[in-house]
Amino acid sequence: MKRVPATGPVLAALLAVLAACSGDDPVGPPGAGDSPPAARLDIRLDDVVVEGYAYTAFACNPLETRDDATRRHRLAARWDWEDDGVWDTDFAPLDYVSGFVPSPLPQGTWSARCEVRDEAGHVVAVADTVALPDPWFTAPDLVARRATVDTLQWFSETDTVRAGQPFAIMANHLRWTERDAPGSMHIEIRVDGVLVQRSEHRLAPNLHWGSDCDAVSQYSTCIVSCAEPGVHTITVVVDADDELAETDETNNTHTRTFVVVP
Repeated sequence: MKRVPATGPVLAALLAVLAACSGDDPVGPPGAGDSPPAARLDIRLDDVVVEGYAYTAFACNPLETRDDATRRHRLAARWDWEDDGVWDTDFAPLDYVSGFVPSPLPQGTWSARCEVRDEAGHVVAVADTVALPDPWFTAPDLVARRATVDTLQWFSETDTVRAGQPFAIMANHLRWTERDAPGSMHIEIRVDGVLVQRSEHRLAPNLHWGSDCDAVSQYSTCIVSCAEPGVHTITVVVDADDELAETDETNNTHTRTFVVVP
Protein backbone atom coordinates (compact mmCIF):
# COMPACT_ATOMS: atom_id res chain seq x y z
CA MET A 1 0.00 0.00 0.00
CA LYS A 2 1.44 3.35 -1.03
CA ARG A 3 0.94 6.20 1.43
CA VAL A 4 -0.39 9.48 0.07
CA PRO A 5 1.76 12.32 1.43
CA ALA A 6 -0.08 14.82 3.60
CA THR A 7 -0.05 18.45 2.45
CA GLY A 8 -1.92 20.25 5.24
CA PRO A 9 -2.86 20.07 8.92
CA VAL A 10 -5.14 17.38 10.27
CA LEU A 11 -6.76 18.41 13.54
CA ALA A 12 -7.26 14.85 14.72
CA ALA A 13 -3.60 14.00 14.11
CA LEU A 14 -2.43 17.13 15.88
CA LEU A 15 -4.60 16.43 18.91
CA ALA A 16 -3.37 12.85 19.07
CA VAL A 17 0.25 13.93 18.95
CA LEU A 18 -0.23 16.65 21.57
CA ALA A 19 -2.10 14.32 23.88
CA ALA A 20 0.72 11.79 23.78
CA CYS A 21 3.69 14.18 24.09
CA SER A 22 3.81 13.93 27.87
CA GLY A 23 3.97 10.12 27.94
CA ASP A 24 7.35 9.40 26.36
CA ASP A 25 9.05 8.00 29.46
CA PRO A 26 9.30 4.26 30.07
CA VAL A 27 6.57 2.94 32.36
CA GLY A 28 8.67 0.55 34.44
CA PRO A 29 10.38 1.40 37.73
CA PRO A 30 14.19 1.76 37.87
CA GLY A 31 15.87 -1.61 37.59
CA ALA A 32 12.81 -3.38 36.21
CA GLY A 33 13.31 -6.14 33.65
CA ASP A 34 12.91 -5.36 29.95
CA SER A 35 9.47 -6.62 28.95
CA PRO A 36 7.62 -6.45 25.62
CA PRO A 37 5.74 -3.22 24.78
CA ALA A 38 2.19 -2.66 25.98
CA ALA A 39 0.81 -1.92 22.52
CA ARG A 40 -2.40 0.00 21.89
CA LEU A 41 -3.99 1.00 18.59
CA ASP A 42 -7.01 3.22 17.88
CA ILE A 43 -8.14 3.62 14.27
CA ARG A 44 -10.79 5.90 12.85
CA LEU A 45 -12.17 7.11 9.55
CA ASP A 46 -14.33 10.07 8.67
CA ASP A 47 -16.52 10.79 5.67
CA VAL A 48 -16.80 14.55 5.79
CA VAL A 49 -17.24 17.75 3.84
CA VAL A 50 -15.44 20.70 5.39
CA GLU A 51 -14.24 24.04 4.02
CA GLY A 52 -15.05 23.05 0.46
CA TYR A 53 -13.42 19.64 0.58
CA ALA A 54 -15.16 16.28 0.38
CA TYR A 55 -12.91 13.50 1.59
CA THR A 56 -12.63 10.24 3.44
CA ALA A 57 -9.77 10.14 5.95
CA PHE A 58 -8.27 6.94 7.34
CA ALA A 59 -6.07 7.32 10.43
CA CYS A 60 -4.19 5.05 12.85
CA ASN A 61 -3.12 6.21 16.31
CA PRO A 62 -0.64 3.97 18.21
CA LEU A 63 0.68 6.72 20.47
CA GLU A 64 -0.75 5.27 23.69
CA THR A 65 1.71 2.38 23.32
CA ARG A 66 4.23 2.15 26.18
CA ASP A 67 7.31 0.12 27.05
CA ASP A 68 9.04 -0.44 30.39
CA ALA A 69 12.54 0.36 29.09
CA THR A 70 12.30 1.97 25.64
CA ARG A 71 11.11 5.54 25.26
CA ARG A 72 8.17 5.82 22.91
CA HIS A 73 10.03 7.90 20.32
CA ARG A 74 12.50 5.01 20.02
CA LEU A 75 9.83 2.35 19.47
CA ALA A 76 9.27 1.13 15.90
CA ALA A 77 6.19 -0.15 14.09
CA ARG A 78 5.21 -1.73 10.80
CA TRP A 79 1.72 -1.58 9.33
CA ASP A 80 -0.87 -3.79 7.66
CA TRP A 81 -3.50 -1.26 6.56
CA GLU A 82 -6.13 -3.93 5.76
CA ASP A 83 -5.29 -6.53 8.45
CA ASP A 84 -5.01 -9.09 5.65
CA GLY A 85 -1.75 -10.68 6.84
CA VAL A 86 0.47 -8.75 4.41
CA TRP A 87 2.71 -6.03 5.85
CA ASP A 88 2.41 -2.84 3.82
CA THR A 89 5.42 -1.09 5.42
CA ASP A 90 8.76 -1.89 7.02
CA PHE A 91 9.52 -0.96 10.61
CA ALA A 92 9.74 2.79 11.12
CA PRO A 93 9.47 5.11 14.12
CA LEU A 94 6.14 4.80 15.93
CA ASP A 95 3.86 7.63 14.82
CA TYR A 96 0.28 8.71 14.17
CA VAL A 97 -0.38 7.71 10.56
CA SER A 98 -2.84 9.27 8.13
CA GLY A 99 -3.04 9.90 4.40
CA PHE A 100 -3.19 6.28 3.22
CA VAL A 101 -5.89 4.39 1.32
CA PRO A 102 -6.57 0.73 2.18
CA SER A 103 -6.64 -1.57 -0.83
CA PRO A 104 -8.95 -3.30 -1.45
CA LEU A 105 -11.35 -0.69 -0.15
CA PRO A 106 -13.19 -1.90 2.98
CA GLN A 107 -16.86 -2.75 3.16
CA GLY A 108 -18.92 -2.89 6.35
CA THR A 109 -15.95 -2.59 8.68
CA TRP A 110 -12.30 -1.61 8.39
CA SER A 111 -9.48 -3.29 10.30
CA ALA A 112 -5.80 -2.35 10.55
CA ARG A 113 -2.89 -3.98 12.37
CA CYS A 114 0.60 -3.02 13.45
CA GLU A 115 3.57 -4.67 15.15
CA VAL A 116 5.46 -2.60 17.72
CA ARG A 117 9.14 -3.36 18.41
CA ASP A 118 11.22 -2.12 21.36
CA GLU A 119 15.00 -1.70 21.52
CA ALA A 120 15.40 -5.13 23.09
CA GLY A 121 13.81 -6.70 19.99
CA HIS A 122 10.49 -7.62 21.59
CA VAL A 123 7.65 -7.45 19.03
CA VAL A 124 3.96 -7.18 19.93
CA ALA A 125 1.08 -7.14 17.42
CA VAL A 126 -2.08 -5.10 17.95
CA ALA A 127 -5.17 -4.55 15.77
CA ASP A 128 -8.32 -2.48 15.81
CA THR A 129 -11.60 -2.51 13.87
CA VAL A 130 -14.20 0.20 13.24
CA ALA A 131 -17.58 0.15 11.55
CA LEU A 132 -17.90 2.25 8.41
CA PRO A 133 -20.27 5.24 8.59
CA ASP A 134 -23.79 4.82 7.29
CA PRO A 135 -24.52 5.44 4.49
CA TRP A 136 -21.31 4.23 2.89
CA PHE A 137 -20.31 3.38 -0.67
CA THR A 138 -19.41 0.28 -2.61
CA ALA A 139 -16.59 0.59 -5.13
CA PRO A 140 -16.58 1.57 -7.88
CA ASP A 141 -18.78 4.59 -7.19
CA LEU A 142 -18.60 8.29 -8.06
CA VAL A 143 -20.57 10.47 -5.66
CA ALA A 144 -21.59 14.09 -6.19
CA ARG A 145 -21.52 16.15 -3.00
CA ARG A 146 -22.94 19.54 -2.05
CA ALA A 147 -21.16 22.29 -4.00
CA THR A 148 -19.47 25.02 -1.99
CA VAL A 149 -20.10 28.70 -2.69
CA ASP A 150 -17.09 30.82 -1.73
CA THR A 151 -17.03 34.62 -2.05
CA LEU A 152 -13.22 34.50 -2.38
CA GLN A 153 -12.77 36.03 1.08
CA TRP A 154 -11.10 33.81 3.68
CA PHE A 155 -12.48 30.69 1.98
CA SER A 156 -15.73 31.14 3.86
CA GLU A 157 -18.65 29.05 2.60
CA THR A 158 -21.88 31.01 2.18
CA ASP A 159 -25.45 30.76 0.92
CA THR A 160 -25.74 34.40 -0.09
CA VAL A 161 -23.88 36.57 -2.63
CA ARG A 162 -24.50 40.05 -4.03
CA ALA A 163 -25.67 40.65 -7.58
CA GLY A 164 -22.68 40.92 -9.90
CA GLN A 165 -20.23 39.73 -7.20
CA PRO A 166 -17.75 37.10 -8.45
CA PHE A 167 -17.79 33.90 -6.42
CA ALA A 168 -16.26 30.46 -6.68
CA ILE A 169 -18.17 27.22 -7.02
CA MET A 170 -16.30 24.18 -5.74
CA ALA A 171 -17.83 21.00 -7.17
CA ASN A 172 -17.24 18.46 -4.41
CA HIS A 173 -17.26 14.77 -5.23
CA LEU A 174 -15.93 11.44 -4.00
CA ARG A 175 -14.24 8.89 -6.22
CA TRP A 176 -14.75 5.61 -4.40
CA THR A 177 -12.45 3.67 -6.72
CA GLU A 178 -9.39 1.48 -6.38
CA ARG A 179 -5.95 3.04 -6.25
CA ASP A 180 -4.41 3.49 -9.74
CA ALA A 181 -7.80 2.93 -11.40
CA PRO A 182 -7.28 3.70 -15.11
CA GLY A 183 -9.27 6.13 -17.22
CA SER A 184 -11.07 9.36 -16.53
CA MET A 185 -14.52 10.92 -16.23
CA HIS A 186 -16.04 14.38 -16.63
CA ILE A 187 -17.63 16.71 -14.08
CA GLU A 188 -20.15 19.38 -15.05
CA ILE A 189 -21.18 22.44 -13.05
CA ARG A 190 -24.53 24.00 -13.95
CA VAL A 191 -26.08 27.21 -12.62
CA ASP A 192 -29.83 27.38 -13.10
CA GLY A 193 -29.47 24.51 -15.56
CA VAL A 194 -26.87 26.31 -17.70
CA LEU A 195 -23.49 24.61 -18.11
CA VAL A 196 -20.73 26.86 -16.74
CA GLN A 197 -17.85 24.40 -16.55
CA ARG A 198 -16.91 20.93 -17.73
CA SER A 199 -13.66 19.32 -16.53
CA GLU A 200 -11.91 15.96 -16.81
CA HIS A 201 -10.66 13.97 -13.81
CA ARG A 202 -8.77 10.73 -13.36
CA LEU A 203 -10.59 7.82 -11.78
CA ALA A 204 -7.89 7.34 -9.13
CA PRO A 205 -9.49 7.72 -5.68
CA ASN A 206 -9.63 11.06 -3.89
CA LEU A 207 -10.39 9.51 -0.52
CA HIS A 208 -8.16 11.82 1.46
CA TRP A 209 -7.34 15.51 1.33
CA GLY A 210 -3.65 14.57 1.06
CA SER A 211 -4.37 13.43 -2.53
CA ASP A 212 -5.42 16.95 -3.50
CA CYS A 213 -3.47 17.60 -6.69
CA ASP A 214 -4.37 18.39 -10.30
CA ALA A 215 -4.85 14.73 -11.18
CA VAL A 216 -6.92 13.51 -8.24
CA SER A 217 -8.39 16.59 -6.55
CA GLN A 218 -11.66 16.41 -4.62
CA TYR A 219 -13.33 19.18 -6.55
CA SER A 220 -13.27 21.35 -9.65
CA THR A 221 -13.63 25.10 -9.29
CA CYS A 222 -15.07 27.83 -11.49
CA ILE A 223 -15.67 31.55 -10.86
CA VAL A 224 -19.02 33.03 -11.89
CA SER A 225 -21.41 35.84 -11.00
CA CYS A 226 -25.19 36.26 -11.08
CA ALA A 227 -26.90 39.53 -11.95
CA GLU A 228 -30.49 38.61 -11.06
CA PRO A 229 -31.54 38.73 -7.38
CA GLY A 230 -33.43 35.72 -6.09
CA VAL A 231 -32.95 32.01 -5.44
CA HIS A 232 -30.64 30.16 -7.83
CA THR A 233 -29.45 26.55 -8.13
CA ILE A 234 -26.07 24.89 -8.54
CA THR A 235 -25.96 21.34 -9.88
CA VAL A 236 -22.87 19.14 -9.82
CA VAL A 237 -22.87 16.16 -12.20
CA VAL A 238 -20.06 13.61 -11.90
CA ASP A 239 -19.39 11.04 -14.60
CA ALA A 240 -21.48 13.23 -16.87
CA ASP A 241 -20.89 10.96 -19.89
CA ASP A 242 -21.46 7.71 -17.95
CA GLU A 243 -17.88 6.63 -18.56
CA LEU A 244 -17.66 4.33 -15.51
CA ALA A 245 -19.95 1.41 -14.68
CA GLU A 246 -20.82 2.09 -11.02
CA THR A 247 -22.48 0.17 -8.23
CA ASP A 248 -24.80 3.16 -7.71
CA GLU A 249 -25.70 5.35 -10.68
CA THR A 250 -28.23 7.39 -8.68
CA ASN A 251 -25.79 9.51 -6.62
CA ASN A 252 -23.98 11.25 -9.48
CA THR A 253 -25.96 14.50 -9.25
CA HIS A 254 -26.33 16.98 -6.40
CA THR A 255 -28.29 20.26 -6.53
CA ARG A 256 -28.22 23.05 -3.95
CA THR A 257 -29.62 26.57 -3.81
CA PHE A 258 -28.11 29.95 -3.02
CA VAL A 259 -29.50 33.46 -2.80
CA VAL A 260 -28.48 36.54 -4.78
CA VAL A 261 -29.28 39.87 -3.08
CA PRO A 262 -29.15 43.36 -4.63
